[in-house]
Order: sequence, then C-alpha cells, then structure tokens
Amino acid sequence: MKLNKLIGVFALTTVLVACDSADKEPIKDEKTDTPNESQTNTEATETEKPENAGVVTGTIKNGAGRAIYLEHLPVGSRDFKILDQAMIADDGSYTLTSGVDYLEFYRLRVEPSSAPPQQEYANLIMDANDHVTMNAEADNLLGTFALSGNEYSNKLQTLFNDIFRPYQTVVDSLNKAANLAEESEKGQYIAQLNEYNERTKNRIIEIVDANMDNPIGYFAHFRLISLRMSLQEDISIEELDKFDEIVHNLKLKMPKSFVAVEAESYARQIRARVEKLKAQNSPDALLAKGSPAPELAFANPEGKVMKLSDLKGKYVLIDFWASWCKPCRMANPHVVKLYEKYHDKGFEIFSVSLDQNRDRWIQAIAADKLTWPYHVSDLKGWQSEGARLYGITSIPQTVLVDTEGNILAKGSEIAVNVGSPDPDALLKKKLESIFGF
Repeated sequence: MKLNKLIGVFALTTVLVACDSADKEPIKDEKTDTPNESQTNTEATETEKPENAGVVTGTIKNGAGRAIYLEHLPVGSRDFKILDQAMIADDGSYTLTSGVDYLEFYRLRVEPSSAPPQQEYANLIMDANDHVTMNAEADNLLGTFALSGNEYSNKLQTLFNDIFRPYQTVVDSLNKAANLAEESEKGQYIAQLNEYNERTKNRIIEIVDANMDNPIGYFAHFRLISLRMSLQEDISIEELDKFDEIVHNLKLKMPKSFVAVEAESYARQIRARVEKLKAQNSPDALLAKGSPAPELAFANPEGKVMKLSDLKGKYVLIDFWASWCKPCRMANPHVVKLYEKYHDKGFEIFSVSLDQNRDRWIQAIAADKLTWPYHVSDLKGWQSEGARLYGITSIPQTVLVDTEGNILAKGSEIAVNVGSPDPDALLKKKLESIFGF
C-alpha cells in the first residue's frame, strides 16, 4: 500500500499567500517624488487609523535593515492592501499598526526575502486594541513565527505547533522509511501512519469542539475535512452540518473579514464535492456487476502488504469476516471445502478481517484451518478501510471477482447461509457454473 500524503492545505495560509509578486512593493526612499499606487494607499490609511487600531511588535532575526509589511485582504478585493510598513531596526525590532478597529486576519511579510513562496508569510488574528507580539526568522516567517498577546493568536500558535507544522514532517519520515524497508516490514509503517493520523484527527476535533464560535474552530475543521479527503475517508453529513454551524458563527463574529465572507462559499463547495463523491463511491455504484473491484491492499499477519490486484488471472472470493463473528466462524468450514475443491483450477480467497486484536485474528486463522495465504487486515474493526470501500455493514459478506478483476457476484447471490440445510448451496452453484463441476 502506498502511504497517503496530505493534500489538504490550511485555509488561512492558502488564501493569504495566494498572490503574485505584483503586491510586493518595496518601501521607497523618502526622496522619491512620485509614490506608486500601493504607497498612496498606505499613506492614506496611515492618516485615517483609528485610535483603537491593533498593534504588532516583535523581533525578526536576521532582518535588520529589511522592510516588514502588515497587510490584509479587503472584502471584494483580490489584492492585498498594505496597512503599515516599517524598517526593521538593527536589533531586529519593529512596530506596525493595523489601521482597522475590528477582528481581522492579517499577513506579515519581509522584503527582501530568500524564503520559498509558501514560507514567506506569517499570519495572525487581531482585534481592536490588541497588542500582538510576533517573532520570527526573516527568511522563513511561516516556519518559525511565534505569536502571543491575544487569545486568537495564542490559539493559532497552538494550532500550528500541535498540528500543521509536525504533520508533514512525520508523514514524510514514515513514507521514506517505508520506501526503504523490506516488503515484509512495510506493514509496521502503515500501522504507524494510521495511528498517527487517528491521533491527529482526534486532536483537531478537540480544538474544533473548544472553538465552535470563533475562527480557530473554522480553520481546524477545514483542516479536518481536508485531511479526511486526503485519506479518502468518509465525511459524514453531521460533520458538514457542524462546519455550516461554525461558518455561521464566524460570519457573526467577523462580518467585515474577507475570510468570513468567503467561508460560506467554501462550505457550499465542500458539501457539493462530498455529496458528489458519496454518489460516485457508493457501494451500489462501485460494486455493480462487471465493474472493476476496488483495490484492497493491506498487511498480512507478518506485516507484508498484499494486494487484490496481484490475483488477476484467478477467480477470487473476497471474504469479509472477523475472529469474533460467530456466523463467520460457522461459515468458514464450508468456504474451506470449496477452496480445497477449486483452488487447483484457479480459485483463490482474499480474506479481509475486521479484527482489532492481531493475536485473536491469527489464532482464528489457524483454528479454522484457513490455509490460503491471502489474509489481510488494517486492524480497525468496523472502521476498516476495506469495509468502507465495499460498503460492508454486516459480516460475513463475500464478493466474487473474475479473472480480469471485475465483480461477478456479491452478497446474497453467493452467501453462505449457516442456518440452512445446505449452507454453501449458492456459492457452490456459482463456482460449478464457472469451473464446470
């Protein structure tokens, strides 16, 4: 299995850095006779700054002599507006005033900078009368900024430190380790990644629940949805409804902010995308007869990743079961009998366990004499990715795949009914029609 990488991005960072070099006007020398348009806007703003405008101070390491800008994106504009600018002092200190007297998102940047495009900005949230401290390195604002001074900046700092900064580093490290590992060892890195993703999602949910009425909750929930999409996980209607509630609260809290105005549009787009994906990926759509069977690639008990697609050329029975499932265990002797009859003719079984306990899973395989080699599980129980892909809501469940990897039969058509006089009659009849005996 290829380890998943994060494809979702933090909404604030995405929006605030989405501009080109046209908005990066340097501070002009005081002797310049004709200021450019951005200077004119800045000077006009400075003369109109309310007395209760927010203030940002701090220290920029290696920034002496460079220019620092405080900017925001006005509602209805596609261009950032410079609210204040200053030359960084020899000791790295600076002071900037926001020029607005309401809760808003801001972006800080330093010029000139050698930072890559996604590392040249730092973001903060500031209200009227706030005094925020932002310290950072001049050539890596996004990666090094440290905020303090108001509630939202403190929470934004926590969000970056706990979630956004470490995530990609950990994922990249696990990907690298898995790529270098022997095939039999890759499973342990998949398990570590799954565990890390679960911890990350749970931490984000905690942050969301504690910030339902403010912008931190919005950005955290946006990241949660992005992460679920990147991991190809189901996003429930309840989660979408929760996001709508957060967006509603954001608009009440920050009616003049461009992020609050855009949030409603984002929520609609996300809901539309999720509903479209749900329709496309529903079990009925995915498991139609003749359609390709969704790939299954999970670790076996020894940690080696085994893929359904590796069995093309054989007729394959995908068997969803678990050691704790009594009907599954009762069906197993009948499945074993059919495996022994048809295996030499090109029949294989790919068993997907919904176990969570590895030892019990292994013990059940041995006890029931399930001698075929294709036993896999992500040990997530009912949260199994394989079960999700195939719409499994009860077990045992089986899907029969032809030699081209397409779905031939499923569910009640081939079920082993352990309560009937001839439990494997349906599956046996199907296999007889394929193999001729």
